[in-house]
Amino acid sequence: MFLLHRFTFILAGAWLLAWQFAAPVHAQRRTQDLTETISLADAERTIRESTPIPTAYEAVLDPNQPVTLWTDRGFLGIDNAYSEDGIRYVVFRLTVLNRTDQDLTITRDQIQLDTGEKEIGCGERPAGFRGMPLGVDREILPQSRLRTPDTISVPAKQATSCWCVFAGVAPLPISPPLRLSVAIDDLTKVELDIRREQELRLGLSAQRLGPQHTLALLTIQGHLNTLNANVVAQRLEQEFAANTRRVLIAWGEHASPCDEILISWLLSAATGQRDDPLYLSMPVLAPIPLVRLAALPEANREAELWDESNGHIDRFVEDAAVAMLSDIFNNMDQKRLVTELLNGHPLSQQAALRIAGKHCGVNALPTLIRFARHTQASIRHAAYAAIAQQADSRGIEFLKDVVLTGKPGDREAAISAMIAGNQIYISEILHFLEMDEPPVPLEKLIPRMRVHYRPEWKPILETAVSSDRGVDRLAALEALEVLRHPRLEEICLARLEDPQEDVSRKAFEILIQWHTRSRRPEVLSYALKQLEQKNFDETILRFIESQKNPRAAPLILALILSKSSSILRLIDVLAEIGSDDDVRRLIANDMEFDGEVQAAIIRLAGLLSVNEQIAIAREAAESKHFAVRFAAMELLLPVPEEFSLPIYKKLLEQANDDELELVSDTIGEMGTPKAIHLLRDFRHAHRKDKDAPWLFSVIDRSIRIGMTSSPGWDSVESGRYHWRIEEWEEAVKNLSLAIELDPELSVAYSWRANCLMKLQKFEQAQDDFAKAWELDPYDGQAATGLGITMAIAGDWKKAIEMTETAAEKFPEDYIYAYNTACVYGRALESLNKASGDHQEDITEISQKGLRKLQESVELGFDDMQL
Repeated sequence: MFLLHRFTFILAGAWLLAWQFAAPVHAQRRTQDLTETISLADAERTIRESTPIPTAYEAVLDPNQPVTLWTDRGFLGIDNAYSEDGIRYVVFRLTVLNRTDQDLTITRDQIQLDTGEKEIGCGERPAGFRGMPLGVDREILPQSRLRTPDTISVPAKQATSCWCVFAGVAPLPISPPLRLSVAIDDLTKVELDIRREQELRLGLSAQRLGPQHTLALLTIQGHLNTLNANVVAQRLEQEFAANTRRVLIAWGEHASPCDEILISWLLSAATGQRDDPLYLSMPVLAPIPLVRLAALPEANREAELWDESNGHIDRFVEDAAVAMLSDIFNNMDQKRLVTELLNGHPLSQQAALRIAGKHCGVNALPTLIRFARHTQASIRHAAYAAIAQQADSRGIEFLKDVVLTGKPGDREAAISAMIAGNQIYISEILHFLEMDEPPVPLEKLIPRMRVHYRPEWKPILETAVSSDRGVDRLAALEALEVLRHPRLEEICLARLEDPQEDVSRKAFEILIQWHTRSRRPEVLSYALKQLEQKNFDETILRFIESQKNPRAAPLILALILSKSSSILRLIDVLAEIGSDDDVRRLIANDMEFDGEVQAAIIRLAGLLSVNEQIAIAREAAESKHFAVRFAAMELLLPVPEEFSLPIYKKLLEQANDDELELVSDTIGEMGTPKAIHLLRDFRHAHRKDKDAPWLFSVIDRSIRIGMTSSPGWDSVESGRYHWRIEEWEEAVKNLSLAIELDPELSVAYSWRANCLMKLQKFEQAQDDFAKAWELDPYDGQAATGLGITMAIAGDWKKAIEMTETAAEKFPEDYIYAYNTACVYGRALESLNKASGDHQEDITEISQKGLRKLQESVELGFDDMQL
C-alpha cells in the first residue's frame, strides 16, 4: 500500500499545472547553426578588448590550460516578469577555447549549469517556459537566435562560440551559485564559476571620503549586469550596516554600458520605488537615503528614460560629490571646513571649495589661492569658483591674471567663475569681452551667462545673435530661448535665413514649439525648402506630419523614390499626409527597394480598399523576403477570413525556424475559431517531425494568444482566480459562463473539470475532460485528467490505454509524465477496491508508476511534496 500512498496525494493539484500549455523540453533548431569559429589569437584579442580588467581574463587565457571557457553578454532574468508564472533563466554567449592538437566535439547535453538547487541542461525548456523573445544584456532577442546546436565543433587551435540558455532557475535564492561545466570527453570536464568570473568583470572598488568618511564612493570599472549585480547589492548592504547613508556609484572611463533596468534598480535604493516586477529576479537593495549615480557610460547617458530621475544622476563624479556633501559643508564651522580643504579626498576638497568662498572670510583667501595653484585641474577650477565668491581685490587680480595668462582650460574656468561670482566682477568681464581678441571665445561664455543671468548680459546676447561667427549666433539664440527674450519670435524669423545650418535649424525648432508661431507661413516655407534640398531631420519630419499640408506629400514621395536617407521614416510620414494615389504610386515601384523597405511600403496598403489590400497581400506573400511576407500577414489581419486564412496557411508551411514564431503568433492574434483550428491542424501534421517539441511549444503559445481574444476569456481568468483561493463553486460558475460565451474554448472545460474534481464530482469532470480532449487533442491535462476520471470510475484498463496512447504527443514533457503517474495511482486505487486477484496487474502498474515518477523528475519536475 506504500505505492498507493505515493500516488493518491496527486489530487492535491500539482498536476493541474499542465493547463499552462506545458512546453516540452529539449527544443531543437530546424535550420541555422548559431556557432562562430575563429582563431585562438582572434578570440584572445576579443576577450582582452571586452574588459579593461586583466584579472577577469587571466585564467581563460592561461596558455597551460588545454581547454578554457569564456562567457559574454550574460543575463539572468524572467521570461515574463509581469506574470506570476514567470520562469527564471540564464543566457550567455559561451566561447570554448581549444589549445589542443585535437578537434573537439561537444554535444548540447554535455553543457550543464549548477544552480545550487539543481543542475540545468543547456537548452532544456521547462513546462510553461514561453517562446517569447528573451532579454540578453541590453537587447531583446528571439529564442530562435539563442538555441544551442545539437553538436558544437571546436577545431584544434581555434575557438567556437554559441548561445546557451538555461531555463528553470529556482526563484530563490535571488542570487544562486552559477557553476558551468562542459564535458569534453568521458574523463575530462571543464568548469567555470560564472559568479566569480562576473564579479571580476564588474571591477568594483570602494572608498570613503568627506568629513568623517560620510560618503561611500563605489566605482565600476568593468561591466555591471544581472549576473554580478548581487556584488553591488552586497556592498550597499555592508555600507548600510556601517551606518553609511550617502553612496555615490560611478562608472570608470572604460566601463561598459549596462542594461537600463539596472540603472533604475540602483536608484530604487534612494527613491523607494521598488515595486517594478522586473526587480523580482534581482537582489533587494539596502534602503540608503542618498544615492546618486555619476559618469554613466555614454550609451546609458543617452537613454531618455532617466529624465525623470535626473535629480539622482550627474554627468561628472565631481558634481555628484559636491551635491552629496554640500549640505554637510554648509553647516560646518570654518575651522573644520579648512581642515577638510587641507587634508580631505580630492572630491571632498572640491566640494568644500564650492562652499568655502561664501562661508570663509578673507583670511581664507591665501588658502584658496594655494588651491588655485594645485596640480589637479578640477581642484584649481573649484578654487577659482571659491575665490570669485569673495569681494576681495587680491582675488580679482589673481583671477584676472589667470584669464589673461593661464592655460586655455584655466582661462575658461576662471572667467566662468567670475560670471557666476560676486557682482564686483561684472566690469572686468565686460572689459574682457571688449578686447579685440577676448581671452575666452564668446560662445563658451554665453552658456554661463545664461545660467548666471544678470541684466548686464542682455546687450551682449542681443549683439551676439547677429555676430559674424556662427557659433556665437547659435549660443546666443539658445540663451535667448531659455531667457524668453521678448523679441524671440522676431529674432528667430530672421535667423531662418541664417547661412549656417545649425543656426537656422535652431531658430526653426524654437518657432515650432509654440502653436501660433508654427503657423507662420515662413516656418512652413522653411520646412518645405529643407525637403526640396534633401536637408531634413526628424524635427522637420515631425513638423510636416503635424501640418498635413498637401504641398509636402509630393516632396516626400520624391524623396522615397530617389532612395533618400531615412527612407523608412519618410514612408511613415507619407502614411500620415499622402493621398491614396500617392500610396498606389509608391506600391507600384516597391520592387525597386530592399525587403525591409518593401515591407514598409506594403503596410501602406492598409489605407486602400479591401479588394486592393487582398490583391497586394497575395502578391507580397510570394516575395523572397520574409519581411515582405510578414507585412502581407499584417495587412490581412482585418480582412475577412476566407481571403486571409489560405494565405496564412501557405506562409505557415513555408516558414523556417526564425520565421515560424512570428507567423504563428500573427495567426493566433486573429483569435477566431478557424485561425485556432489552422494552428492545431498544423501542429498535428508535424507531430512526428524531429523538432516537434520545439514546434509544439511555439504553436501552443500562439493558440493561447488566440484564446485570449475569446469572448469567454475574461471568465476563464476569473475562474482561475477563484481556483487559486480555493473557491471551487465560484470557479465553476465563472468557467461555465466562459463555456456559454464560447463553446469551443477548450481550456475552460479543462479548468472546470479541475474544479469539479475538487468538488468530488468525478462523472461531470470526466465529461468536461472528454470535451476538452475532443476540442484540443494536444491538451495533455485533458488527456491525463480523462484518464484519472476513468480510473476513478473503475475503467482502469481504458484509462491506462488511453493515457499511454496519447503519450506520443508529449515526448519529454515532464508534466505529462507526472500526470501519467497520477493515472497509474488512480488505477491502483480502483484495483484495490475491485474483487478478484489483481496482484499481477498491481505489480505491473506500480512499476510503471514509479518509472513515470522517476522520468518526470529526470525531465525537470520538482514540485512533489512527498
